[in-house]
Amino acid sequence: MRGQVEDLSVGYNGGQKSKALKPLPPVAYENRHASGQQVSAVRFAGVYYLVAHLSPKVAEDFGDGPVPLTLRVRLGGTAQAGPDYAGGAVPSDVFSVDGGPGGSATGGGGTAGDATLYRVLAAGGIGTGSALVVGLGVWTVVARRRGADLSG
Repeated sequence: MRGQVEDLSVGYNGGQKSKALKPLPPVAYENRHASGQQVSAVRFAGVYYLVAHLSPKVAEDFGDGPVPLTLRVRLGGTAQAGPDYAGGAVPSDVFSVDGGPGGSATGGGGTAGDATLYRVLAAGGIGTGSALVVGLGVWTVVARRRGADLSG
């Protein structure tokens, strides 16, 4: 899943610029019920990353050479234990970020078996949908012919 937590814009004129994000809320399970979009966006443990975009117009104005960029990131706090549940998640590692099959700290996850399962599910869903559409088409044609035979 990918979602925006914070947005910041800086105009570039060829010189050094500086801009700072406001302190962001901590990543916490309790944030799942938060009313603010920024707070609710950081409810799951996992990989959070920064993205920097540069307008193509910068190349028109300043050339195709490299544009120096320095990002300074400060993290605070310590890892907290997750909530206790009466039961367990199925599969058990679906929300893990420790490199297990259900997810990883580097954003990976899944196995070759998962890919096969998803392909079988996709083929079954497409096949079932196609069969339903063909069946409805045949049913419509038969119903119209019966109606024409009864009226003629």
